[in-house]
Amino acid sequence: MEMETEIVAFDTHDFVKRLTGAGMPEAQAEVLAGEQSRLIQKRLATKDNLRTLELALKNELEQVKAALQHEIETVKAELKHEIESVKAALQHEIESVKAALKHELESVKAELKHEFQEHKAALKHELEEHKAANQQALRELELNLKHDIKAMEQKLTIRLGAMLAIGVTVLAVLDKLL
Repeated sequence: MEMETEIVAFDTHDFVKRLTGAGMPEAQAEVLAGEQSRLIQKRLATKDNLRTLELALKNELEQVKAALQHEIETVKAELKHEIESVKAALQHEIESVKAALKHELESVKAELKHEFQEHKAALKHELEEHKAANQQALRELELNLKHDIKAMEQKLTIRLGAMLAIGVTVLAVLDKLL
């Protein structure tokens, strides 16, 4: 793009005329007009200056934009990597906890099975003891019943014998009486 130099028009002759018309000496008015013109040319921005500045700012803005975009992409990649790393660590920790819980569950299961077997054996032993005690008590009861039956048989035999003797005596008495 071709740069055009734009000159700001400052009429120094008209400026000197106005100053001298206001009572200022001409030499002093010319010096003041020259300084004013120099300052205006030095300090005043032209359209070309503004276009150049605008292009420089646009270029700098594009560079900043590109740098920010690059930085955003870098941060994105870093965050993605960090998220994947945390995800993998969490997955590993979950698997570790899972394995530990499985091991603990198996341990509790084995312990409960062992306790169950102990209780089962104790109950079986207790049942056998009760069974033996009941069989012993049953034998004793059976012996006692046999003994009691024999004693009753003897008593009945004695009573029947006594009743028979009384019956024979009564018959003999009745036979004599009649």
